[in-house]
Amino acid sequence: MFVASPKDVADERAIAFQVLNKLAEDPLVEDRVALQVVAWDKRGVPMLAGVTPQEAIVQALGRPSQCDIVIVILWSRIGTTLDPQSALGAEAPGESGTLWEYRDAVKASRESGRPDVLV
Repeated sequence: MFVASPKDVADERAIAFQVLNKLAEDPLVEDRVALQVVAWDKRGVPMLAGVTPQEAIVQALGRPSQCDIVIVILWSRIGTTLDPQSALGAEAPGESGTLWEYRDAVKASRESGRPDVLV
């Protein structure tokens, strides 16, 4: 499960992690699925010099489209605009990292039926 969101939903993001952790430990689920939460702040992503933060996330965690489920949490912000000089910024001019993550997941879902995208 990939969790995407901008910084203004930190409390909601923490609640989502609590729910996902409880779900992973639920006796009805734990023997049937291997639940892994993919999130930049959950696993720790090294922010390397020479790449933008969003590129570092993709390099360390992979793309949202590679997960089975993508959860997008939004409120009043859509996130920080991608650097137009970066590979991801050139791929999605004017978009934020969160919007890029959403579009990456939705595109894959339309093409292959996976991931399920929850907003």
